[in-house]
Amino acid sequence: MRRACLAVTISLTLAAPAMAEAPAMASYRAVYDLVLKAASGERGLENGRGRIVLEFTGNECEGYALSFRQVTDLSGGEIGRKISDLRSTTYEDGDGKTFRFKSETRQGPGQGETTDGVAERMGGKLSITIRKPKPDKLTLSGDIAFPTQHLKELVVEARAGSRTYNRRVYDGSDDSNEAYDTFAIIGAQKKDNSALEGDIVKAGWDKLARWPVSISFFEPGEADRPAYVISYELFDNGFGRALKIDYGTFAFNGTLTKLELMPSNPCKK
Repeated sequence: MRRACLAVTISLTLAAPAMAEAPAMASYRAVYDLVLKAASGERGLENGRGRIVLEFTGNECEGYALSFRQVTDLSGGEIGRKISDLRSTTYEDGDGKTFRFKSETRQGPGQGETTDGVAERMGGKLSITIRKPKPDKLTLSGDIAFPTQHLKELVVEARAGSRTYNRRVYDGSDDSNEAYDTFAIIGAQKKDNSALEGDIVKAGWDKLARWPVSISFFEPGEADRPAYVISYELFDNGFGRALKIDYGTFAFNGTLTKLELMPSNPCKK
C-alpha cells in the first residue's frame, strides 16, 4: 500500500513564478477514521477500516514538520486479515531547498521496512541521499516540488480560480528514487458550512475559504493509470477534511474525528 500523505499529500516555499501571497499554513493535530468505500478490484476483500493521525507544525521561517501514521485493517473470507501500519516523519525547510524523510511500514508482526533519506536542491536538480533500506545516491532533473510547497501552490491556484494544476512532486515514499507526476482538479469554493465538524467551527476555520480538490499521483511512464488518488476539501490554511483515498482496487472514506490546534510561532522575515 502506497503512502497517502494528506497533510502535504495528506503531506507542505513557493517555486512557481509570479506567485501571489503565500498562504500561512496552520499547525494542528488531526485524526481521521477510515471506512472501506469500495473494493472493485481486490478479490476477497469484504471489510476495511483504519485511522490516520497526523501532526503538522511550522512556518516559512522555521520550516515544516509532519508526523504521520496510517493503520489499515483489511479482511475477507479469501484474503484473511491484513493489517498495515505506516509511520513517517518529514521536515521541509522554509526555502524549499531541503527535505528530510523517514518512514517505516509494517505488514503484520515482524520487522518493518524502513526508508530514510534527504533531498537537496543543487544547481536546478534534486540531489537525493538514501540511508535506508540501502545506501544510495541519485539525482532527479526538472522542476520538482516538495510536499509542503505543492500544498501551498494548490491553495494559491484555488484562490486564483484555477480548475486544474500539474506538478511533479517528490515525497520520499516507497523506494524514494522517483518523483510523482500529479494532476489536481480544483472545484468551486464551498459555501455551505452545515456539514463541518464541531472542532473546525470551534477553531474558527468555518470562516476560511475551502475548495474540493482531487489529486492523482502517477508513477513515471504510467500516465494512463494513477498509483492512487486523494480527494478532500482543502482549506485556505492547508488543512483538509472529507478525505477519500482511492488505491485503484479499493478505496477509503476518511472522516475527521478530532482536530487540535498546535502552538505556532509567528514568522518574521
